[in-house]
Amino acid sequence: MNNINNNNHQQNTSFSYNTDLSNLEVRKRVADHWNTKYGNDIKKSKPCHPSGPEDEKNNSTNNATRKLINNSTQLEIIETNNIENNKTNNLNTNKIVIDLTEEDTNTKRKKRKKRKENINDLTLLEENSKQHTPVSILKYTVTNNNIDKTQTQKSDTRNLPSMYLLRSIYYDRSISFSKYIIDMHDIFLAYENNNNSFTLDELWLFSYQYELDYIFPYIDSMIGNAVCINKTSNKPLIKIVYQKGTFLLPSNIDLKIKYEKYLRENIIQLLEIQMKPYTSHHSKMIIQKWKSNNGGSNDFLKIYIPSANFTFSESNLPRQMCWYSGKLPIYSKTFDTGDIETNTPAPSNFKKHLLDYIESYANASFFKSLITLLKTPNRVDFSSLKNYDFLYSTVNPKYLSGYRLMNTLLNRHNYNGDAVEKELIVQVSSIGAPLKKKSYNRNLYLLDDILVPLYSSEKLNDDPLVENGFLSNSKFKGKLIYPSVTDFLKAPMGYYSSGWFHFHYSRSAISKSMYSNWIKEKSLFKFNDSKKRSLKCGYTPSHTKFYYLRPSKDNCKNEENNDKMYWCLFTSCNLSGTAWGTYSGLPRNYEVGVIQYPSNDKDGRNSDNMLTHRCIFDCVYGNSDGSCLETSTSATTNVQDENIALLPFSPALVPYDNKDMAFCQDEQYVQVRDTRGNFYPI
Repeated sequence: MNNINNNNHQQNTSFSYNTDLSNLEVRKRVADHWNTKYGNDIKKSKPCHPSGPEDEKNNSTNNATRKLINNSTQLEIIETNNIENNKTNNLNTNKIVIDLTEEDTNTKRKKRKKRKENINDLTLLEENSKQHTPVSILKYTVTNNNIDKTQTQKSDTRNLPSMYLLRSIYYDRSISFSKYIIDMHDIFLAYENNNNSFTLDELWLFSYQYELDYIFPYIDSMIGNAVCINKTSNKPLIKIVYQKGTFLLPSNIDLKIKYEKYLRENIIQLLEIQMKPYTSHHSKMIIQKWKSNNGGSNDFLKIYIPSANFTFSESNLPRQMCWYSGKLPIYSKTFDTGDIETNTPAPSNFKKHLLDYIESYANASFFKSLITLLKTPNRVDFSSLKNYDFLYSTVNPKYLSGYRLMNTLLNRHNYNGDAVEKELIVQVSSIGAPLKKKSYNRNLYLLDDILVPLYSSEKLNDDPLVENGFLSNSKFKGKLIYPSVTDFLKAPMGYYSSGWFHFHYSRSAISKSMYSNWIKEKSLFKFNDSKKRSLKCGYTPSHTKFYYLRPSKDNCKNEENNDKMYWCLFTSCNLSGTAWGTYSGLPRNYEVGVIQYPSNDKDGRNSDNMLTHRCIFDCVYGNSDGSCLETSTSATTNVQDENIALLPFSPALVPYDNKDMAFCQDEQYVQVRDTRGNFYPI
């Protein structure tokens, strides 16, 4: 590691990205910023990489972010393997474990073993620790006294569901406020009003990966705020669902002591899922229950579904988005369910499927209060989500999930009842291998052979679905958006932002064949740069997963005007059978997502009842100088418009040209340097 002469470098109190800086200058500025703000609590480590949840055979080490700060003596990579051997004695707490790793040899069905383990040694949580996130560069430690509040939003006035861009410290620090941006402070610390009328009662966290140095300070502040406002010892309950080996404890000793204290007091409760190899608890969701401090009946739920796991690098290097439900009112237990004039909540498919997903964990005790709340008729008002539905995947065979649930939801709409040609657009961060089917003389492609026929809303008849050959009918076409090598070459952080994208098409002949077929059929598309994107932001591929159906471009005057959508799905599901399920098998992951329909949608055929696609970067960066669109006279998009769908790319898709290659972590790209002057692997 090269030394840096810090005496010749003035420390900055705020970090803003500048594409003209050298790699060394970037490292120094970032190091100075975080060390000035948070101190030298950064640890050093070896990288640890998992088998990616989207790629069933992904055991390779990702080098994309490994050397970003290797030359900095102040900012170092976090320890992930060599966990300190500090043991905590006599922790009066339990964690609940669901073991899905064993199978019944007769039925081949997974057994769900529920047991409680006494946590006498917190380091047990970190055994076999693995990270979907590459090396956690810029890993930092904060306390609830020095959480960065300089770039946070105004008080939470968002009461309706919508999509938001997740703030990145690299790309968005020049924006003090935007109604299209949300950050961790908004999610965890934006208290409901200045009078402190509400405090957190319960918090449920679902994710594939937890970096407690990053997320725990927000949790700690929520707990402290509730105690301060209530002036009692009553603290909110924090319930965390995670996969074994993906839960990284705080490296900062003060945070670790607080974390252990909350475990002893049973304020933080853990549900560990032991998954089978190459499968994941891939869901990302936050559910908050807020209670009124005035003794009224104004309690409410809030639901967030981010595209990022709870780690700093994943939240900031690739672009991320977050769906927010708005406030869902909770009525008193004595609510008169028979009085229509008192705004009795209407039956909600969203609530039903959310409840099904929670119950699929087969651990009623851990989710008892949430299940009771959702099961009680007319307690929670989901009427504001009338144009949304909750889609999920679960390993529990008792529940309809994955693409089978999606088929059921779409069959309510007659999207294939007219002569208009349609396109299924899929944007994902990872692509799995082709599906094997013994009864056919070729491998099946999830996009071409399952999702395209499925999303056409044709009746699902298992194998005959493939034999009917809907693709030959050119009525429905599939288009896949996945970053090319060029996308990362031009990205402000270059290959450093590539570590979350997996398409290992060079590993096997069948994957190469699938990739070659998509190139031949011109099914692959690059991320299209926004017209109004800030020069300070640049374009970085998004870690989001979107699926949507629209009329084909042949029905529009040009691709630019092709902005109408029949429906739009935002989900954690990548393009893999593990996430969605296959013809012969159920999903093997836990996944969550939301489907947005047009308001008052009856049959999906009336163009007046369609969603309008808007690029969220056009909304945020309206002017070339980086100022927000809402400060411009051209601001027309309403973030809470029921028929607006916000996505991280524009409707005018850009196909791969003859020189483009889909990014593959197994390859070496040494012909051209990226914007940071690096080849790949870095």
